[in-house]
Amino acid sequence: MFINKAGQYPANPRIEIDIEIKSDGNLTFSDEWAQVFGSDIQIDSRGEEFFAYRTVVDFSAQQSEAQIKRYIIKNWDSGNADENEEVTANISKIPLYFIDAQRDLQEDLKFAQSYFGRLASQIEYDDTQKEQLEGELTTLNQKTVEESPVLKHLKTSLEELNKTVQTKGSGVEITPFPKRLRDLHKGLKVNFQDGGSETFSLEYHGMGTRSWASLLGYKAYVNWIKRKADDDGDMLHPVLALEEPEAHLHPNAQRQVYGQLKNVTGQKIISTHSPYIAPLAGLEELRVFYKADDSTSIADLKQLANALSLKEKHSLETQIIRARGELFFARFVVLFEGPTEEGALPVFAKKHWGCEAFEKGVSLMECSGDTYKMSDYNGLRSCLR
Repeated sequence: MFINKAGQYPANPRIEIDIEIKSDGNLTFSDEWAQVFGSDIQIDSRGEEFFAYRTVVDFSAQQSEAQIKRYIIKNWDSGNADENEEVTANISKIPLYFIDAQRDLQEDLKFAQSYFGRLASQIEYDDTQKEQLEGELTTLNQKTVEESPVLKHLKTSLEELNKTVQTKGSGVEITPFPKRLRDLHKGLKVNFQDGGSETFSLEYHGMGTRSWASLLGYKAYVNWIKRKADDDGDMLHPVLALEEPEAHLHPNAQRQVYGQLKNVTGQKIISTHSPYIAPLAGLEELRVFYKADDSTSIADLKQLANALSLKEKHSLETQIIRARGELFFARFVVLFEGPTEEGALPVFAKKHWGCEAFEKGVSLMECSGDTYKMSDYNGLRSCLR
């Protein structure tokens, strides 16, 4: 939804999302995915199969909810969709999951619709196990109340309810533990031991640990449903949209989270401001969003990645980008060589602007030695402009 600098928005506001799906490393889809996409599969000029469609979220109709429709894109390069032909493919096999930056496993434990809650609610037992375990829970509840003077006194006091409410049986029952297995997941707690310290409930840990644990809860959920789909001979390719995986985490933990995310089933779309996470992705996987006048533009590094040899690409990724991740977030970069400039340029910048260079979005980079070639920076600059 775009509002320009004059405060105006389109007369018929709508959002268009175009998606192209291809088989990873193959010219054609597998037989199983071909059945999912059906007649919506197209073939491009290179003989490669693809399934492309446009989702239109239309706000122009004066209704309480937006109208959502999906149309086939027959020629991806043209950028046009045929709004007379709606999608027939089963796109539920490519579910999208979203996790925002305010994730917290301690909060996830309270909600049945969280990824942790959805997985925990699938706990199942056979009839024999269920009868045996619920019997043990009943005994545990009774023994706990009988051996606790406080609980026993409280139960006796509450039994006065029997005088005002016509009941049969005891009328009042205190159950410190779940009475039924179906409710067992509602009382689940996660305890974590950090190093050699005492084991604490997650609620006593910091937001970094709780945020990280929430991501691992999603990982457990999506890997579980993918396993179930595989067992049933069903197709599933989940897509994760994740906001700020670095939230509350120190640099080394951010790198570890990225490594764990790469092992999550399906495709990941990650937004990040972390100079420790962005450089871990391949050049061709990166998209840079930046302001251009009153709109947002997107750039990629495919041109640079294709222009470099494997050796040059490896050198750029490992010795420059991963060591200088702030490159992706700078408005412009000043390159210099030598310790004198390293000490002097920050002083000059502060004198000139009246503030630190980084407050202006300027990165000052020392580039001594053979590792740093101007061609690398020129290619990076041309792709990010």
